[in-house]
Amino acid sequence: MSVSKLVAVSAALLLALGLPLAAGAKEESKIQVLLSDDSSPSNGNGKGRSDGKMQSTFTEGQATFQVNVKQLVPDRVYQVLARDSEATDPALGEMIAEFTAGSNGQVNLKIDLLQSGDPSNPPIDPRGKLISIYDTDQGVDVMSGWFYGDVVDDTPHTKVKEQTELDPVDPATEGSVSARYDMGPNGKGGLNLQLQNVAPDTTYEIHVEGALNPIETLTTNSGGTAKLSLRTQPGKGNGSGKVKEHNKKGLLTIDPRRKLIEVKESDVVVFSGPMLAQIPGLNDCGVGMETITPMLLDPGQSTGAGEVTTGVDESCDPIFGVAVYDLPAGDYTLLVDSVDVSVGTPLAVADDGMGGTFGELRFDANPELDDPEELELDFEVLSGSLVEVWQGGTRFLFLAL
Repeated sequence: MSVSKLVAVSAALLLALGLPLAAGAKEESKIQVLLSDDSSPSNGNGKGRSDGKMQSTFTEGQATFQVNVKQLVPDRVYQVLARDSEATDPALGEMIAEFTAGSNGQVNLKIDLLQSGDPSNPPIDPRGKLISIYDTDQGVDVMSGWFYGDVVDDTPHTKVKEQTELDPVDPATEGSVSARYDMGPNGKGGLNLQLQNVAPDTTYEIHVEGALNPIETLTTNSGGTAKLSLRTQPGKGNGSGKVKEHNKKGLLTIDPRRKLIEVKESDVVVFSGPMLAQIPGLNDCGVGMETITPMLLDPGQSTGAGEVTTGVDESCDPIFGVAVYDLPAGDYTLLVDSVDVSVGTPLAVADDGMGGTFGELRFDANPELDDPEELELDFEVLSGSLVEVWQGGTRFLFLAL
């Protein structure tokens, strides 16, 4: 079964299980990045001369990606490619568009990334990727630039506005948390968080992926509101004077782009999400979405428990896993819709070192090369699929999704 079909199946499964595919409010991404021609003389900023730019206008229902380039070879075919590393062969990049340069060596592209509307062929989200103009005749990049990449890779005059809503971990949690990251063409950046209608008079820790400690703490006022404003170069008054626990200003010391932001109360994550606008149909995965469902103990069995994990990872790859606890030690067979998916790799249950037993199998549509225990997800898992754990002729656990 193809990976693209698995993505569609997994999306349908998430909907059936009640998981949202993406946040639906206050999501916006506006980014402008110059394309750098590394073969031309430096412009004084350590980058080659720019003969092009790219920009995004992403909101709910819209994902427009524009590319404007000049100084190309007239009437030659080029491709707009996206890839994850500068070391990757340019020809192996994912193609966003193909075009023929005009007779003046210029092109102005306006690409609707949602145009296909085909859930089995999800569009490429250019954010966080190296975007290049690839000369198909010469087999080389002629221009490139990281689009909402890391700060060290910014080309001069990069502009960013990224706004998103963090998701409540428990859907019943009241209130909302908005996150916004801005960067001006002068390189100055800022991160703003707004907590509204959450628990009043409550202290929250703000965590950003990669930071060892919370970047700040906020205590909501009696109306359940708090605000945080951090700047890479704070002006006068930021962080000075009398501190208001519900309205703090200070220095931004970590680049938050695409990183997971968590709002914790007493070490419990209440809201979380990536610093990346979630555009339905474009990046329905974010940092990954999964649901864990307990398995049922088969009648007649006196011990054992289990759970099934379904969803997608941060790369939109479908994932599936089964974990079991307190079953007799030994090898078990894992069946999905009566098909043995554990052939060659049984579900091995062993002593967990804490007075019980444990075993699990994990599947991914694109198994990680550095995780030899992760198996390839090459079978269908649908809403209503029956998952069973057997040993010999005895069924121990089961779950109808």
